[in-house]
Amino acid sequence: MVSGVRIPPRPQPTQKGRTFPSKSRKIM
Repeated sequence: MVSGVRIPPRPQPTQKGRTFPSKSRKIM
């Protein structure tokens, strides 16, 4: 669980950074 918790935090920021811009563009 410890390794799983440490791995997600890093991928999440990178994936969210790309998903947010794409979603924000669609919303705009």
